[in-house]
Amino acid sequence: MHTCSLTATNAAQATHVDRPQARFPSTLHIVLRKSWYGTPRACAGCVTGSLDAGSPRGVDTSIAGVDCYLSNPSKPNGHAIILASDIFGYRLINARLITDVFADNGYLAVIPDYFKSDLLDPRMLELSDSLPDQSVFGKLQTYAQLAGHVVGMAAWFPRHPVSHAVEVVTAVAGTLRAEHGVKNVGVQGYCYGGKVCALMAAKPDVVNAVCAAHPSILKVPEDIEAMKVPALFLCAERDSHFPEQKRTGAMQASQRTAPGQSTASTVYSSPKSNPGRQGLCLCLLREVC
Repeated sequence: MHTCSLTATNAAQATHVDRPQARFPSTLHIVLRKSWYGTPRACAGCVTGSLDAGSPRGVDTSIAGVDCYLSNPSKPNGHAIILASDIFGYRLINARLITDVFADNGYLAVIPDYFKSDLLDPRMLELSDSLPDQSVFGKLQTYAQLAGHVVGMAAWFPRHPVSHAVEVVTAVAGTLRAEHGVKNVGVQGYCYGGKVCALMAAKPDVVNAVCAAHPSILKVPEDIEAMKVPALFLCAERDSHFPEQKRTGAMQASQRTAPGQSTASTVYSSPKSNPGRQGLCLCLLREVC
């Protein structure tokens, strides 16, 4: 599984996460991984990888008039996590299994369909993984399929502005509070959903904290300066959408915006010290909630 594709790998390890010794910063914390899931480069990993094995335990339902995947905790803690999906949307099994991990930790967990069922084909994830075992002719066919998907993505993005996703997440969060008795709401986003997280962080009356893995299409410093809740960014070392210059600018913007509050940047370099995306998100939310 590559850097920014959603994964439920390590879900078992993330099921019970100890509270960290030190509190997370009250503004922005950036975690940089030098080698994450086999490659240190994003965003190519967003459209390659694999589909996780498993059986999601949640249900398809409607919240605030939006189709959603909902995973109910057996021991609810009174809080909720909304998963802001990448371009493959709320039906991707990887996303649903991660949502189940959040529910295992007591959170009411939801993935809203802000793409209105106009979802990219998740089989694209597995095309590149099949290349090494293919003949020359097979490789040519696979490359042609990948090229077709890329062309399709160029037409897909204009149909799905992030502003609409923010409206959907806002509505779902409000309904979770009003109708499901939820006290605090966190948002965990991936790639496209990382941008959703950054914009949701400007809504302290709607969410309490956000965590973004490979946040994409961010405007720095604008998006960072507007954030009003604790944020955790999980980043690849080399990332065309969030390169070192942007990461540095984000930290500086956060320090300017909240000079009396703490910010931090942490680097993980050992392949064995996988911080676990679900685990870090849960640690952040436990500190806030």
